[in-house]
Order: sequence, then structure tokens, then C-alpha cells
Amino acid sequence: KKRIGILCLQETHLCTDHQAKIDNLFARRLTVMNTSDLTRPGSSAGVAFVLNKEITNTSNASMKVIIPGRAAVLSLKWHNDETKNILVNIYTPNNASEH
Repeated sequence: KKRIGILCLQETHLCTDHQAKIDNLFARRLTVMNTSDLTRPGSSAGVAFVLNKEITNTSNASMKVIIPGRAAVLSLKWHNDETKNILVNIYTPNNASEH
């Protein structure tokens, strides 16, 4: 049986209200960490990590935003309780003037 533990998403276009709704609906099973475009949070860019709490240790998971809405690093406990910077999620549009 194949299951997804960590999902990296780009072009999330999540504003605070939408993220709150997702958190309310799926908080028991998922943790969503998102960074939005600062000037147009619901209209452009955005990257997110979606963590499946059933198979991923999310207790100390943290996201470091490198460029808001464009790049972030996920850190979480891995084997032997070591904290690892494990994933980088980057959104780069083909034509920056379109986004």
C-alpha cells in the first residue's frame, strides 16, 4: 500500500481564510504549512507542504520561508530523532510578468 507522507505544492494561492478552512477540515489527519505572496496572497504564487500525520512525525515540524510565496525549507525529526532540513519547495514561474 503506497501512501504519501509529505506533499510539496506550488501555486497554492492560499489566503489566511482558506488555510484556516483547510486546517479546520483536515487538522486531525494533515498539517498544512504555507507561505503566500505578500502582495497578492490569494491571487499569485504560494508554496506549501502538506504533512500526513498518520505516517509522518509532525510534532516538531517547522517551515523556514526563504522567499515568501516562492521558496521554503521543511525541517522535521527523522531517524534517530535528528532534525533534518529535508525538503526545499520552490515555485518559479516561466514568465515572472505573468505572476
